[in-house]
Order: sequence, then C-alpha cells, then structure tokens
Amino acid sequence: MKSFQASSILIVDDSRPFLMLMGKMLNAGGFHNLHFAISAQEAFALLGIDGASPSESMAVDLVLMDVMMPVIDGIEACRRIKDEERFTDVPVVMVTFKDDMDSVADAFKVGASDYIIKPLTQLEILTRVQSILYLKNEIRRRKSGEKEILELAAQLTTAKQSLQQLDKTDALTGLGNRRHLDSLLAEEWRRGMREALPVALIFIDIDDFKGYNMEQGYPSGDLGLKKMAAAFVAALGRAGDVVVRYGGEEFAVLLPNTDLAGAMAIAEELQGVVADLDIRYAKGPDGWLSVGMGVAAISPLPETAYHTLLAAADEALTFAKESGPGQIRASERG
Repeated sequence: MKSFQASSILIVDDSRPFLMLMGKMLNAGGFHNLHFAISAQEAFALLGIDGASPSESMAVDLVLMDVMMPVIDGIEACRRIKDEERFTDVPVVMVTFKDDMDSVADAFKVGASDYIIKPLTQLEILTRVQSILYLKNEIRRRKSGEKEILELAAQLTTAKQSLQQLDKTDALTGLGNRRHLDSLLAEEWRRGMREALPVALIFIDIDDFKGYNMEQGYPSGDLGLKKMAAAFVAALGRAGDVVVRYGGEEFAVLLPNTDLAGAMAIAEELQGVVADLDIRYAKGPDGWLSVGMGVAAISPLPETAYHTLLAAADEALTFAKESGPGQIRASERG
C-alpha cells in the first residue's frame, strides 16, 4: 500500500492564489503528487468526465473542491464525479467559508466525504488530509480483505461441490455411483408418491465377470465395463432415465414414471445392446460376454420406502442369475 505522501490529490478552485497556497501547505507536509484545476470543467478533463477519454485520465486518491465556483459549482461538480463508478471510493472534500454551511449539507447529499472551512491553516489542512487518506486506505484494505474472503469462500464452495460430485461419480466409467443412485431414487420416490407415478429399477450384473477377467486380463475387463456403460447411456431414450455403476460388475438403471411392462421392454433392449457389443468370452453364451437382469417397478406409497424397490430389483436379479447366464427376471412385488 502506498504512503499518504504518494497519494494523488486534485485541488479545484477558481482562485489561483488559493491553489498556490494549498499547494505550498501540502508540499510542506510531504505531499508532492498534486494536480490543480481552475474550474470544474478543467477538473472533468483531468478526470476523464463529460466526454474526456477515461483511458487518458489521471488516477486520483482525493479531491479538494471549492464550493463556490462559476458556471459549475462545487456541489454539481461533486455529484458528477461521484456518479462515475471509477470514483465511488474517492473522497471529495468540500472547501467553503463558515457562513456557507447550507451548501455543505447539499454537498453531503451528492456524495461529499468531508468539508474544510476557509481560511485554512497548514496544521488543519495536513491533519484533515492525512485523516481522510488514512480512512480511505483502511476502507480499501478491508474491502480487499473482504474480497479475498469472498473469493476464498467461492473457491471452497466450488471445491466442495467438486468433491461431492466426485463422491457420487464412478472413476472408471464416469457414471454416477451407488450414492448417486440413492440420492436420485429418493427424489424420484417422493415425486412418484406426490404424482401417483410408478418408479422402475433394473439391476444388471455381468455373468462370470471374474472368469472373464482371468481369461482376458483386468485391462480388458475395465474396457468391457466402459463399453457397456457407454452403450447403456446411449440406449436410454428419456432425459430422466439414469444408469449408474452400482459396484464391481453391477449396473443399475433408474426409470421414473415406468411400469413393470415398460421396464421389461427396456431391459430386453439393453440385453440386445450388450449382444451388439460382441465382447468375446469363450465361456459365455454363444462365445460372448452376457449379463443377467433383475427388473422391478413399484408405485410409491406413504408407508413404503425406496429401499423396497432396491430389494425387489435385487431379488429379481438373484432369480435371473440362478436361472443361468443372459436371463431377465421381473420382481413379483409391486
């Protein structure tokens, strides 16, 4: 932060002798970065106001403004300066005679920060200028600190959101994970209850995936999971339908506003999608990797929780796996 003495001060007064006096007194106090204007119009030109180019204007930390000036008086000049966003935090101090305090009151209304009464003494002008610049720098320092705190808070919020997103994202496939499914399912369950709509869920488990990994290697297994994830996402037609990696070799497909018949139809489509991938596996049905699916659909009721749907789909998947590879089974719950 620059020292008070390095501050840029603009003095505006229609009396050249007064300008010279002010300059002498401020110089005596170590203030040398001084600028002078004999009228409001000249001050505007220096500051880049009223048609002057802001890019060519000077920086200023404090304006000392005479109240009584011809054409444009100090009050109107103060108003125009404070109307500029660039000078919102620049203090404008009015210089006036003791018998003109009504004008000072008007100046405060348009944004003046303080006033000084003529005739001036060197001690008074230096003390007042130093106090005003100290206050300005302190306000700027605090605003800077507040800005840093706000920026830090925003960064922390962004980081927290990113961590929350990562917490609900499967690193391998980029799909949502089990936590993400729990969150979405709870939301859809409440919506289904409000609007009397069924909610369906499909559990998908890759048949003998451990054997496939042993035969083909884990990199091939990871690639197979990625291929299936992308294919499932591409196959789902509605914006509200969501596929997640539930864990290991399991996927789950959430289908809002879908009854059991509709969910079974989508399961059959997904079964075909897996077949079209043609992921070779010698021990699989027809020599390719297959999946088993458990399908459930329930219309939510106040006395039921969404875990009921999870349990129903899991039971159906268990039945499908017991029936052999590549099977689809529906839950009897609903």
